[in-house]
Amino acid sequence: MVKERKYDLLNKEYFYGISALFREFSEKKIPAVLVGGAAVQAKIASLASNGRPLNEVQGLENLLRKTDDFDISTVATDQQVIDFLKNIDGKYDEAVGNNIYNLKIDRMGLKKPKIIVERAGENDYSDSLISLNIENSPRDLLRLDEKYYETIINNSETLDLENSGIKASIKVAKPEYLIAAKSLRFADRDREDIYNLTKAMKESNSKINWYGLKIIGPYNIDRIGEIKTLLRGDQ
Repeated sequence: MVKERKYDLLNKEYFYGISALFREFSEKKIPAVLVGGAAVQAKIASLASNGRPLNEVQGLENLLRKTDDFDISTVATDQQVIDFLKNIDGKYDEAVGNNIYNLKIDRMGLKKPKIIVERAGENDYSDSLISLNIENSPRDLLRLDEKYYETIINNSETLDLENSGIKASIKVAKPEYLIAAKSLRFADRDREDIYNLTKAMKESNSKINWYGLKIIGPYNIDRIGEIKTLLRGDQ
């Protein structure tokens, strides 16, 4: 039985999983965007790698907080989500370099479906069990203004990443939207993600759209000061 673990985008199976999911979204023309901890990983990885394969970026593992899932926001209907999951079950079975990857559904359904990604190398084998949190309605947003749900999806950015020969083109929510969502929960892992993301952006001379953080919802206004304090290191 596959054990649940936590992963970062340097993990080959985890990376292959997100690559396959967004290939399928693109093929089916389903608007979808990565949010949550995996999206923060992807943005940091994109900034740190600057076009290089992730497996060649020294120290990247220290910048990425591991997680066990993919959080995805989409405008797909419930039936489209189910059809999407059925379509990917066993479809992605291919060789990349010296490895053979296979993706299959471990648990079907709208609530917490799970995928297994298997990798068979020349002399080794490993697998990863990954949960999918697929949001397909503004009501899924935690205290964020519902009118911005489609804005988050439509104004996403596409990140082209590579790891160990696997290429991925991932639509990711913009940093201000990631920070907005993280600021509402503000648990330790959210604070870590906010800090790591904004630090990576500052080091790469990328600007944070603080105005975008304000308009995403009135609940964020009180947190902006806390976030700026966090970034100054006054934790």
